[in-house]
Amino acid sequence: MKHLFNLFIIMISISNCVSFKDKENPGGNAGKAGNYFSDRVMDTRDIFTVTAIYGATAGLKAQLGPLGAGLFAQPGSLGHGLSLSNEVGLKSGELAYQNVSDFVFILGADSSSPSSTESLNRHELRKKQYASPFDHPPAYTRIGFAAALLVGIRVEVNVGELLDCLLGFASIDIYGDDIYLKNKKP
Repeated sequence: MKHLFNLFIIMISISNCVSFKDKENPGGNAGKAGNYFSDRVMDTRDIFTVTAIYGATAGLKAQLGPLGAGLFAQPGSLGHGLSLSNEVGLKSGELAYQNVSDFVFILGADSSSPSSTESLNRHELRKKQYASPFDHPPAYTRIGFAAALLVGIRVEVNVGELLDCLLGFASIDIYGDDIYLKNKKP
């Protein structure tokens, strides 16, 4: 367990090393080895969600698959630059501010996407942005919780993303999110 935690800390520490040039050539001129490494780092970052929540948010919920259970409200962005609550941290492979709307009254679901343009473009290409977790295959293997009263935390582990990460070392990509090797310009 200690080694897994150390690997997590290392991957978070080097998270800024994974660049995103453009949709046609995400890894730029990093070469096959560099792009393979970028995909492995992104797969590792997908496993964990650790974010801070703040703003008009309150409640407690457990997350199992695409459904949350409990009593929890996080209104997120209302559009036009108006946001009642914010979330920042590591979620779906991006270390960024996140637009998350999450309402649970006994049972409920959330929606998520990063707010920065570069993260949003990479998120879109990696198929990590979702308006409904029921349309997002990795959401079915989420386990975690969220708790907040004006400030709070969300912690999750995604066992499907762990499998995707481990199989990725053998170049097997079950979620189709390894974009760095696939989209090289000719």
